Amino acid sequence: MEVELVRWKEEYYEDFFQCSKDKDLYDNMSDDFPHTEEECRQAVASFVESDGKKACYRAILVNGRVCGCIAAFFETGMYCKNAEIAYWIRKEERGKGIMTGVIAGFVSTLFSDFNIHRVYARPFLHNVASCKVLEKAGFAEEGVLQDSVYKKGSIYSAVIYAIIKELHCKNNESLDSE
Repeated sequence: MEVELVRWKEEYYEDFFQCSKDKDLYDNMSDDFPHTEEECRQAVASFVESDGKKACYRAILVNGRVCGCIAAFFETGMYCKNAEIAYWIRKEERGKGIMTGVIAGFVSTLFSDFNIHRVYARPFLHNVASCKVLEKAGFAEEGVLQDSVYKKGSIYSAVIYAIIKELHCKNNESLDSE
């Protein structure tokens, strides 16, 4: 199986749209996650047009077909050394270890290509699979954000996971020497 992280292309919107029909995916994303064909087209167009200063978007291709997305959102001001990541993968590719490798590789790229010190993610507390993926990718749980998310009329808790540049680089060095 060949997994690639590539820049988005406008023609990828159709695959994005097919993936967006997954209720489990939609339930674990923000309320503004695209789910109509036009919303998917607009989202992909914005990914393509992004200059990489505020965010970095990559399509996840498995055997040449779009099956997910990973993005980093760069903070500003006194938090300018932080980036938040968000990610998703199509249902058929879950549980195969793909996302763990994607996150680890993407974080390496963020640390080497951007002037940041810390990468974090905030999955829902009930999204156990996402929490496990982050842990396998070297992230540490920093705490629970109790009742911090309002989605579709309900309140949910989130978990914050992070990895610091030096720890990520040290972990990768020890993996390389094995």
